[in-house]
Amino acid sequence: MPVAPLRLSGVCVVFFGPGRAERDSIAKGEGLEIDDIIDDFNLYAGKAAVFLRGAGIASEFTESRFVIVKAGTSTFRTIDRRSVEGPVGMILTDGIHEPRLVPGRGTDRDLILQIREYFHMNAGSGE
Repeated sequence: MPVAPLRLSGVCVVFFGPGRAERDSIAKGEGLEIDDIIDDFNLYAGKAAVFLRGAGIASEFTESRFVIVKAGTSTFRTIDRRSVEGPVGMILTDGIHEPRLVPGRGTDRDLILQIREYFHMNAGSGE
């Protein structure tokens, strides 16, 4: 059964990946080691979430295919997580500018680097 779209506004990072049924479908169709990919991503995203908490930035984890982001005073944008290459990733939003959709392959350092860049954080922020 599909998961309802996640709706959010303000400053936030959303980490996303497939649910169990979608994982099984991907594994059968493409022969990927999907569980390893998702387990690694969840480990690294968890570490990035700790960094975000220290920086005062909210984070969410979702299996929803669609994420609806409010940017500015009234503009909503629907993001399809399947539009990014790979089964996992993150959406960065400051609630004002265009959200950024980022593939999730990489380490926690890679994720944090993308976060720092999007939010214009210096090297000491959040640590």
